Amino acid sequence: MTSLQGLELSTGDAAVVSIFDDFSKCILHVAPGAERIVPESENHPDEPVLVMACVLFWLFGQTPETVALAAKGLRQLHALHSFNSREHHWLRALDQWSKRNFNAAAQEFEDLTTAFPEDLLAAKSAEFMYYILGQQHSGQRFLEHMLRLRPLHQNEADFLAMEAFAHELCGDLKMARSRAEESLTLLPGTVWAQHAMEHVLLWEGNDDAALQLLTSWTSDWKACARPVHSHNAWHLALARLDRLETEEAWRV
Repeated sequence: MTSLQGLELSTGDAAVVSIFDDFSKCILHVAPGAERIVPESENHPDEPVLVMACVLFWLFGQTPETVALAAKGLRQLHALHSFNSREHHWLRALDQWSKRNFNAAAQEFEDLTTAFPEDLLAAKSAEFMYYILGQQHSGQRFLEHMLRLRPLHQNEADFLAMEAFAHELCGDLKMARSRAEESLTLLPGTVWAQHAMEHVLLWEGNDDAALQLLTSWTSDWKACARPVHSHNAWHLALARLDRLETEEAWRV
């Protein structure tokens, strides 16, 4: 069966495909709800698609406890042996990530999107590897990855948000702003595009414009995953602090 992204999944259960699509959407759009994969994976222990997604969820946690849970899930996966070629790429990438071989994991995700450019979840996971490796240091690598995928995904808001951030990390503020605005035009409230724009605004140094935009976005952040809600709000607090509005910064 195939996912909404057109990816072949090793399952014959339409409900499993729907659960996987929901999980992918939550990760790509930085939306709440990705945690639902945990009980779904437990309810379907023989479905490698869901177990793999759950391992990815735990690895994003970056704590000893979640890494241990991911390792347990990987042992479960290796016992299943029912993967297609794309999922074998995923298994290798997750194995490397679990072992903290972040550069090797990034390379696996890059190889994966070379063979299967439709797999935006792999691209999003690579973005996280670049963050762990040092996002400024990995900026050019990140951008080259996004530009390679751009012909296929240039009309997708979540992809444009990633591309915008890659451009900003490489110092191309004009292109970063353009891609973030394209993303927000396609899908208003795309919080990762807002995050990229927040970085652009810092470089541009127009505190009035920054404060106006950030304040207008605060209602969107309440509907996104808590870490990014907190991080975007932190940018707003910095904008207040930059104006020496200490009480307002503390309130944020």
